[in-house]
Amino acid sequence: MNHSQPGPYGQQPQYGAAPGGFPAPPAPKKKTGLIVTVVVAALAVIAGGTYFVLARDSGEVNNSDVADSTKGYHVVAPASVGNYSRKADSPGELNAAQKERAEGIGIKNVQGVFDQYYAEPLDRDARNQHGTRTDMGNRLQFHGFSGEIADPAKALDNYLATVEKQGLKGNGKIPQGTVMQRVGTAEAVKPAGFEGALMKCQLIKYTDAKGTPEGDAKEIEFSVCAWADHSTVGGVDVVGLAQLTIGGKGPARDEVAALTAELYKTARQKG
Repeated sequence: MNHSQPGPYGQQPQYGAAPGGFPAPPAPKKKTGLIVTVVVAALAVIAGGTYFVLARDSGEVNNSDVADSTKGYHVVAPASVGNYSRKADSPGELNAAQKERAEGIGIKNVQGVFDQYYAEPLDRDARNQHGTRTDMGNRLQFHGFSGEIADPAKALDNYLATVEKQGLKGNGKIPQGTVMQRVGTAEAVKPAGFEGALMKCQLIKYTDAKGTPEGDAKEIEFSVCAWADHSTVGGVDVVGLAQLTIGGKGPARDEVAALTAELYKTARQKG
């Protein structure tokens, strides 16, 4: 299994661990950049190019919205999602310690997979005033868990809570000079075609006092979206690869939610 292939994107900054200390596939370090640690996957143009959310509320979800038919599924890492392609030969799996943490979220007899996906840059020549590239493509991280979930709403909240509680490396410690915090509260979303499960998205702000290569303080904002039903939990985050060096805002929440809904359809298999 090889998670270090940068493919056509060259040397890129590295992701760290996902929420709760779950693994994030490593990528090579960018020689002129800083190692940035981010959470648990995605931006792309889904076929048809339409992103929209049918419903959103203040964050309350109800297990009555979870279909009984969602029991008995397991999660796989599909070869692609939207315009994102998987570069690794095979997805990663959870070790014993990571399984224990996932069970703490509320998943009994848990199994899991994780992988990362890349989307090509839309404008390879885009640069800022310092001459630094501002579009190096995007990276989606996907973490999927399966097992027996008695309380999907609680499992979903627990999963998103690990973004802050467990720190950037899942050990409750924040690296010196960096801050990760939730912006507002998680909001319930329902992308088009997403049925029978619960989904929420949480905006995250990551601040690195070490700054950009030009010496500016670096802030990155990105959305984490996750679903939960009676047998699976899936988490997705997306950050532009250029953002990991120069900071900035990630893809819109609705775009990440749409990709999460796409994975909900393709990553779950019965049995």
